[in-house]
Amino acid sequence: MAKLATKIPDALKARLRPGEELRSVGQLTSGLPYWFSLPALGILSLIFTKPWWAGVTGDRLLLIQLDALSRPRPDSLLSVPLDHVEVEGKSLLIHLPGDSGALGLASALAPPTRFRCYFGHPRISGLDVGQFLAAVSTPNRGSSQA
Repeated sequence: MAKLATKIPDALKARLRPGEELRSVGQLTSGLPYWFSLPALGILSLIFTKPWWAGVTGDRLLLIQLDALSRPRPDSLLSVPLDHVEVEGKSLLIHLPGDSGALGLASALAPPTRFRCYFGHPRISGLDVGQFLAAVSTPNRGSSQA
């Protein structure tokens, strides 16, 4: 079975602009707040939490929502300029102008929208949360573009 560190870049490569390169990839979740993941509320968490694959380039964050079978949905690509992304702990806050409906989230969730890093064990997934968060928050983000 291929690691996520291989699957995610393969899914994102077709969506890159000419000359653009992925700096890091990761797996995120959105939806209900963290406290909804308590065992007593686990069913709500499964229903309302949405998994995403993410890729960081020189100037943007690419997000692809996954379907119920953990496959990337081809119709759900979201491109967010890194200037609209803020790192808070192991979460990303995305400040989008206007309606948060672009993310397919419940309308009750007002911007900023929170995405939680969910990377699993590095040996199993091949993902490094520290590297991903550093790529998102690196100053002079656009300098890696040719």
